Amino acid sequence: DEVMNTLGSGRDIASVSDNVKAALTSARDTLRNEAGEIYNRVTEIVGPSTEVQLPNVRAWLKNKAEEVGGADLMRPGLKDLASVLAQKRQVTFGYLKQEKTSLGDAAFSGDNKYIGVETRDQRALLKAMTEDQRAAVAAIGDDALRAEYEAANAMTAKQKALEDQINSAFGKDQQGSIAKALTESITKGRSGNIAGLNRVLSIIPKDMVPEALATAISSVTRSKRAAEPGFGFAE
Repeated sequence: DEVMNTLGSGRDIASVSDNVKAALTSARDTLRNEAGEIYNRVTEIVGPSTEVQLPNVRAWLKNKAEEVGGADLMRPGLKDLASVLAQKRQVTFGYLKQEKTSLGDAAFSGDNKYIGVETRDQRALLKAMTEDQRAAVAAIGDDALRAEYEAANAMTAKQKALEDQINSAFGKDQQGSIAKALTESITKGRSGNIAGLNRVLSIIPKDMVPEALATAISSVTRSKRAAEPGFGFAE
């Protein structure tokens, strides 16, 4: 116990899992908010009422409609977007930003109109929207504005990567835990199989790895198996 406390395992394994989830979601939300602030500044400079073309979005929606057998058979959010674009040759930059933000927020809002859209389609449509948004910024803004816009895109990419990590570790409803995976991977490591451990550790923020490892080792060695011959802290 003294050695474990020295390594930093002052918490139980469930608390460590909760702390990891909190750290990841906090980092994700920070990226999301910072990128949002930049997108707002870009929109102010470009002008929210500036009319823009959406060739990439239109092409993606056309392909999706063909894939499912008609625009009327697409998910509600996609059908709504297709309906608007069918009535208008051009839309405003503000409308594009609104729909891109709504699509990106589908993972956070239960009443979002894009909530039923499959993740792969969300990502593909977001990519199309980003390309059209990038073209509009390039046509109107200077190098500094384009650089700022790309910085926001980079933050959004990191945010999406964190979302994938969170969903993989804790489930889309974020009700899961890495506690079991961490302790099981420690146990399997006895035989030299550390692939599972490496996968779990890749999810945990680096500054939290020592405590997570120490707590997992402590949890395993204090389990019923700790009484078995040949099983102990050294392993």
